[in-house]
Amino acid sequence: MLCHQRESTPTGEHVWPSWLLRKLFPPNDGPYSVERKGPGEIPDVVWQGSSFNRVKLPCCAACNGRLNTRFEAACRGVVERLVGQHDDPVLDTDDTGRLGLWLVKTTLLLSHPAAVNSSGTIPAERWDADRLPQNDLYAWLTNDGPPPDGLSAWLSRVDADAVARQHQPLMSLPTVVADGQNTHFLVRSQGFLTWEITLLYHPGWPVTHPLEPAGQSARVWPPRTEPLDLDALPAIDRYAVAWAHGPELWFAEGTYRPDTLPPLTDVGTGHQIPGVIFARP
Repeated sequence: MLCHQRESTPTGEHVWPSWLLRKLFPPNDGPYSVERKGPGEIPDVVWQGSSFNRVKLPCCAACNGRLNTRFEAACRGVVERLVGQHDDPVLDTDDTGRLGLWLVKTTLLLSHPAAVNSSGTIPAERWDADRLPQNDLYAWLTNDGPPPDGLSAWLSRVDADAVARQHQPLMSLPTVVADGQNTHFLVRSQGFLTWEITLLYHPGWPVTHPLEPAGQSARVWPPRTEPLDLDALPAIDRYAVAWAHGPELWFAEGTYRPDTLPPLTDVGTGHQIPGVIFARP
């Protein structure tokens, strides 16, 4: 449930919107399959069916309507450009903001602890409810508020057949204990056609995607201040970055400040982090 107030409709909310699935995966064009493939592995078909697998979430009619108005109706045009339904690949700052908002919404819902696949043979990749923050990461979706601070999203173009890079950047995501709050950093990397969407929850700790400086990944949330040329993003290997659970970091009171924190790539490497008085793997 998103509102925690009303009963879900029988069908709930389609996380990947129905209009998009009908456009990309018409039922008459199947069968469709879902494969799972790790670095250097042979693809393993985990599901096949006449219609494309759908991810659903319990959702009442009122919240479903708000999601449709705020995200699907407002962002459909720019999402169609992302999936190649229009010729112009250059997004201005307004369109990039709409796309970023839609990607944050969609990836958050895919990660919701109650999300389920229409095919029971495919396990949903959900966040553990016990690791979600005390502040609701989902309430803003249906109350017209902004996304919570600490959410970032990046977009990368991927080539499933590309050779994995030899030196894979490691991003260790800590649990931060500071000023009475216990916060688990969270990540979701989601493949979608030829794209990789990365959503990161990292409140209070500035983060640059390790592939961003080289132009191999583009930040789409928080909103960019310059246009985004989708065609300019080079194709990279599917597992270009390793995301892992990192240590638990205890900060002295008042010392967890963005201006003193090192790059997130320093976490778990033995580097001293200002303010940390205790660390546990």
